[in-house]
Amino acid sequence: MDKISIIIPTMWLVDGFKKHLEKISAIEEIGEIILIDNTINPPDLDIPKVIHIKEYKNTFINPAWNKGVKLAKYNKICISSDDIDFDTKIFSAIFPHITNDKGFIGLYEFWGQGVWQDKLGGIKPDNDNYTSCPRDLPLLICPYGGGRRHGFACLFFFHQENWITIPDQLKIFCGDDYILDNSLKPNYGIINLDIWGKPSQTVFIPELKTVRDNDIVTYQKMTGQQ
Repeated sequence: MDKISIIIPTMWLVDGFKKHLEKISAIEEIGEIILIDNTINPPDLDIPKVIHIKEYKNTFINPAWNKGVKLAKYNKICISSDDIDFDTKIFSAIFPHITNDKGFIGLYEFWGQGVWQDKLGGIKPDNDNYTSCPRDLPLLICPYGGGRRHGFACLFFFHQENWITIPDQLKIFCGDDYILDNSLKPNYGIINLDIWGKPSQTVFIPELKTVRDNDIVTYQKMTGQQ
């Protein structure tokens, strides 16, 4: 039976991440968890299905994605942030949708809580209350047109054949823009998923500001915006 390879870069800055790994390792559809550990002193782990890639330095997000896809054993791939939690039924529901005739299937939009079919257009919480808000609505995969909306790449799925290698010059930002802008197949957004978390807890740490700023300038040059 085919499975899903899930790729998660981490710097271990999020509380409860180990418990999250333990939870998803128990899911039948998950065949392996490729954990790209960008810390200097990575912890020892003994969690089923976890392939612990110890980098001993910060290799950044986009290179970690590229590496994880190359290492993946299965054609159905999920890339996830380490700062979110979600209803794990997503894996069985989305499994048949991860095919090579689709591009990328990511979150329709995400500001810390789910986006629902009767409330399209995520609203950013103004009180840091990033909690689960279940609505018991069926998961929907919707055509994703236009530019990338906030949070798309916090959790996304694709067939390995459709991965678009992100250029080495882009380290943290704009990798999601690059794959969406260059996808030759239709992309999709996920709504009605019970998902919560505080996005970008790692990427916005102050010491990464120079790298983030450089990514934006570099991508603007790539796309002729500058």
